[in-house]
Parts: sequence; C-alpha cells; structure tokens
Amino acid sequence: MSSRACGECISIHVGQAGCQIGSETWRLLCQEHGILPDGTRNAERASGAEIDLAPDTCFSESFAGLHQPRAIFVDTDPTTRSELLSQHPQLFLPQSLLGYKHDCKNNFFCGREAATEGKVTEDVLDQVRLALDRCSYPQGFIVTQAFGGGTGAGIGTHLLQSLRDAFDKKVICHPVVYPSMFPSSMVEPYNCVLASFFLGESTDVSLILDNQAIYDICETKEDVSSLDLKNVNKLIAQCISMCTAPVRFPSQLHLSMAEMAVHLAPTPKLRYQVASLAPIRHPHACAVAETVRELLHPKSLLCSLTHLQTNRYVSAVFLLRGKGAKRTEHERGTQPEEKIVKAEDVAQSLQRLVDQGPSSPLKFAPGVSPGYKADVVGVPMCRAADDALAQSPIFGMMMGNTTAVRELLVQQFQKFLQLFFRRAYVWKFLEANGDMDDFYEAKDAMEAQINHYEELLLGFVEEENKQLEMPRLDRCPLGTLDHTPLLERGPDALADASKLCRSKHDLFESYDDSELTCLPTQLSPQTLVGKAGNGVGNAFWQKLRQEHKLDRDAEGRRDPSGYVDVFFDEVASGKAAAEYVPRAVLVDTNMTDLTAATQDPALGDLLRRRPENVVGREACSGNSYAQVVAECSDLASQCVEAVRKEVEKCNCIQGVQFCNAVSGGTGSGLSYLVSVALRDYLDKRSSCVNQSFVLVPAPGMVDVVIEPYNACLALQGQLEYLDQVFLADNRALSGVEFTREPSVRSPGQCQT
Repeated sequence: MSSRACGECISIHVGQAGCQIGSETWRLLCQEHGILPDGTRNAERASGAEIDLAPDTCFSESFAGLHQPRAIFVDTDPTTRSELLSQHPQLFLPQSLLGYKHDCKNNFFCGREAATEGKVTEDVLDQVRLALDRCSYPQGFIVTQAFGGGTGAGIGTHLLQSLRDAFDKKVICHPVVYPSMFPSSMVEPYNCVLASFFLGESTDVSLILDNQAIYDICETKEDVSSLDLKNVNKLIAQCISMCTAPVRFPSQLHLSMAEMAVHLAPTPKLRYQVASLAPIRHPHACAVAETVRELLHPKSLLCSLTHLQTNRYVSAVFLLRGKGAKRTEHERGTQPEEKIVKAEDVAQSLQRLVDQGPSSPLKFAPGVSPGYKADVVGVPMCRAADDALAQSPIFGMMMGNTTAVRELLVQQFQKFLQLFFRRAYVWKFLEANGDMDDFYEAKDAMEAQINHYEELLLGFVEEENKQLEMPRLDRCPLGTLDHTPLLERGPDALADASKLCRSKHDLFESYDDSELTCLPTQLSPQTLVGKAGNGVGNAFWQKLRQEHKLDRDAEGRRDPSGYVDVFFDEVASGKAAAEYVPRAVLVDTNMTDLTAATQDPALGDLLRRRPENVVGREACSGNSYAQVVAECSDLASQCVEAVRKEVEKCNCIQGVQFCNAVSGGTGSGLSYLVSVALRDYLDKRSSCVNQSFVLVPAPGMVDVVIEPYNACLALQGQLEYLDQVFLADNRALSGVEFTREPSVRSPGQCQT
C-alpha cells in the first residue's frame, strides 16, 4: 500500500515553541525515511527500508530528485528562520520559512493584530495553497503551537480559523502545548483562555501537551544527563511521529487521519485529547500487554492528570510500532526470527483490561463498546540517543478522549480567575486593541466547556448506577435471589454453593497464566491500629503465610506459591531462602500489647527488618476517642510516614487496608487521624483505594459503656475519608464460630 493512496499531510509550525518542535520532528522524520540533509534519499538507511516505501506523505519530490518536507514555519522573530536555514540549508524550501520583525510581547491581541493587519495569515495561506498544489490527495493539516505566548496563541488561532474556513473538508490535527504549573510569563493564563475561546471548533482533534509533565517523564530516564527543552521537544516529536505512522507506513488497519479524528472526537466539544507514550518506566519491555498497560499509567501521559481513574474514556486510539522481541533458538525453529505483533493481540489485551470492571485502568462510558481502535505498524521507530524512551522492540502511543481533561482546563481557568479578579495586567491587552468583553466571553466559554465535561461525567455515573440497580435474575447461580442465610437453606443449597465454588475454581485453573506474567504486581500495605487490629492482623498474616507456603521446611527452604508480592516484600537474605516481610504497619498506644503482637511468628520479621513500621508509645487512651485525637497526632504522623515509605517500595500500588476496632480509644481515635492524613496523601494517586475492616461494638457484648460514643464518632469521621468499609461485630462472629466449632461455649473464647 503506497502512502500516496493514503494521502499527503501538511505540517504548520507557529511561534517559537511550534518551530522548535517542528525542527525536532522533521529531524526524526528524515531519519525514519532515510532523507539526508541535502534532500537526497538513502533508502537503505530508512526505518522502512525492507518495504521500499516512498515518503510521499510528508515529503514532496522535486524534478531534481530532492525530497522537501511538506512544512511551513512561521514566527514573528526572524532569528527562528535564520536558525532553521543554518541547521538545514538544503532541506526546507526558503519560501516556506516565514519570519517577521513583529514583537507580539506575550500578548494574545498583539498576535491577532499581526495576523490580520500584518497579513501573516495571508502569507501562510499562500504557502499552504502552493503546498496543496504539490499534493495528489491531501488528507489534512498538523498545526503545532503553544498557547502561552503571543505568536502561538494569537497568530495560531487566527490561522486555524482561516484554515477551517478555506479548507473545511480537511482534517486539522492540533498538538498544542498548554502552560504548565510553572509558567514563564504571568499572562500565560490570559493567552491560553483567550486562545481556547477564539479557536472555537476550528480543529478536529486538539492534543493537549504539558512541558512540566514531559519534563518529569524525561527525569525518569537515568541516562538523560542535562535536561532542557530540547529533550522535551524530542519527546513531543516522537508523539507526532507516532500519530502519523499509520499514514506514512503500511499498517494492519490502514487508519487515516479522518478515521482517527472521527473516532476520537464524536462531537466538536469533545475535541480535546490526552496522549501517552510507552515504554518509559520499564526498560526492555517487549510484551504487548505490558506496553498497553503502561500507556494507561498516569505517569506515561504527556500532560498532568491525577484523577484519571475516577473519570471515563469516551474513545481511545492505540498505536503500536515494532515487530516484537527476537525468538530464542528453541522458539525459532523454522519460524521467522521476529514475533509479529498483531492488532488482534492489542485488542485482546485492551479487552482484558476493560473486563476488569471497577478496578480497570481503562473504563469507558456506558454504551461505548468497544471504545478503542488499535493499529500496528510493522516499521520500528527511530530513537535519539538521549530521549526518555526505554529500549524496547515495541513502542506504543495512546490518544484518549477522557472526561479527566477538564482537570487541565480547570488549572488554566483557576489561574485566569486569580489574575482577572484583580484585573492584573489587563491594561496591556486593552492597549493592544483588546476588548474587555472578550475577557468575559472567554471566561464564560471556558466555564461552559468545564461544565460540559462535568455534566457528561455525571451522566455516565448515573447510567452506570442504573445498570447496577437492574435485577439480573438470569445470572444468579441458584436461579433466584434468596437472602436467607446459607446455613438455614438445608443441604441442597450447600451442595449448589459447593458446585458454584468448584466451577469458579475450574475457571481459574483453566485460565492461561502466561497472559498474566506481563502485568505489574498489585501491592497493598496494611495498617493495623490498636489492640484488636493487631490481634486480627496476626491471624491474617499467619493465614497468608500458610496460603503462600512461606514457612520453612525442615531443611530451611521455602516454596512460595501464588502472587506473593501482593502482601509481602521479598528481601535478600544470607540464608538459603529469601525473607518475606509483611507489608504492614502496626500502631498502638500500649507498648506491652504492641511488643506482644510483634513477637508473633507471623509478624516477627517485621520488627527485625522494618522497625520503623512498628509505631507506638505509652499513652493513656482512657478508652476515649476524643482524648486520643487530641494527644496522639504524632503517632498518626509516624504511621503515615511509614505507610508512605511502604508505598514508595511498591511498583503498582492498589490501595491501603486498615484493620481496627472502633469501640476503644486507640482503635477509634488513631484510625480516624491516620485515615484523614492518608486520604490527603493518596488523593494524589488516582488508582489507590482506602479500605477498612472495622469491628463495631455488638449488642449485649459491650465492655465499656462509652463504646457507642467512640464508634459513632469514629465511623462518622472515617466514612468521609475511606473508599470501602467492611463492618463486623463479635456477636455475629461468635454465631459463626458456634456453628463451626460446637466445642466453643462462650463468646469470649471465639477466634476471629
């Protein structure tokens, strides 16, 4: 399949940021297509050399055989044009590099004035028409700019409006750099909000990028020595290269720009997209499932989003490049040397993530099935020596339309309101022929856009709740929904339940474990609070050690089974077998009880290996919630610090578990203080869940008369800061124990 059949693509780079990104982008595209600095082509050096593909999509070939980029650069600083000509003297057409002596002063309205009265837009449109004359089947435009400066915001938005008016049938893809948390100019929020308002619905897809988020990604690579904007621009160039890969090279689904735009933006108001690249954090990652899962990780996003898990995707496009890992000599045989990655493999990995339900990192809106497209390009991606991507035979990119993008809009809107409330620097915009009504209209438009995403998310949640409330009797394993306790239904019901358990066991036994080896480990620290919490925790960890076979045999060896890393941290030991330390934090106000808990074999390694995880001091709780809350805030801080260190040791934290009783002073007061402090910390990690197992006072089994006070005060506070709470009482547990062990005669002798 030739690229000419796919159509050509014209790139326009506006402003200083857009031109710098464009320079790195074309350096990368020339490397992938084997274009030399003088415009000649060495097909053997191209990434797709084995395909012998002509680079017609992004390059036009002259009669002399030179390949020239289908690109237009425009800036109001003439030094940008001079730098491009000095770096690429024979590559670009000189007339496609437009430079003007017109300082836009970081002012949106100065840029608009240059675009109209300075006739910058007319000059660019003239070059666009000349570029279109050299195209056989143009697909659309890629316009790169930043919304923080005057040139990118002012001239860029006016140019996009003109492009939409002149070529309304063509696709306009718009990678735009939004101001980061640390702006270089105080008026960047003004420029960003005004540009977003004037841009309107002139683009089909707007890909939001953030310098700070990309800079943080670059810092994760140890071999990136000196970080600067050049490293950031290289990563953005890789993003643009991945976007256009299905158009420039043969792919399995032959996705065009129009198909991707229609899928990503079902309505013009939902044109804002987020993007991610992988692998970044895990070097030498080669599995398709692992690459897909990393694409959904918040740290792989090229913009700053923290609440991705609580939002919903409307649509997503996954693009993978590469041929997979090389086969071993045993695997190879007569088969090809490289494993071929297929789009079906990517779709299956995505579907497995979608089927995980509430814990899935890829949650689509109700009624959107499937909400993703997956395409694979067999041509490997070129990498620079100092970029932030890990070494891997497979690289991936995700473009996602998610309601979480409103978080980026809210960040800019808040900064805009902080300045506009005091009318700070507004006079500079008014002096540049701006109008105060434009500020008010831009404010209302941004607020309406944020409210639209908010209402959309609320609608999705209401629809999900309706689906959950619908009765599903046909899926009930016993035929009907019977709320009678199982032990009271007789032997037939118990037999049916045992059959159900066996069928589930067979289902998991038949599941191919090899498909799970590429998934990151889910880790979960546990916080045990008070005497009751530590007592239950001892029994819990003893049970886990038995289930995972962590106790040594007569020869001092262990044979662990299952996913041990979920609750245990493997620590190197000089002995024959490794040590498995529980991911637990113990806290109490009675040092005698705390010492007794750590001397239990199940938690014995914790005190020896992690003494900082045992938090306590002598304090008289007086069985009073209020007294502990007033006097033990230091213990809560130490506990949270210990949990934080455990979380940092985890690769993929799933959540934090509590275990406590709310009848005494320590369990009720300390658990409330710790849950409040942990919620502030875990809110920054969108995928973390605060889960608690709480023992509440049972009727007729109250040891202290004020236990109901402690329980009500603690639960009222905890329920606000916890995601899941499981309640149990000693009387109900005593009933279970009596049924199972007739020899137990009194509730005090029950083992929980």
